[in-house]
Amino acid sequence: MIGADIVTRIFAIVFVVPVALLLAVAAVVWLVFGAPIGSAFAVGVLTGYAGHLWYLARLNR
Repeated sequence: MIGADIVTRIFAIVFVVPVALLLAVAAVVWLVFGAPIGSAFAVGVLTGYAGHLWYLARLNR
């Protein structure tokens, strides 16, 4: 199970942390520039993240 723990940590560092940071930036953009720009930025972050996960899933087939 040591290998699974390492994979979980790598996943958290590579995927979860950057998305959390980008969503935090989206919240700041939302507050500074208004809801339309902030929500568009947040949707772009989440769409890009979902697309990247889809690409990785297709790559491993």
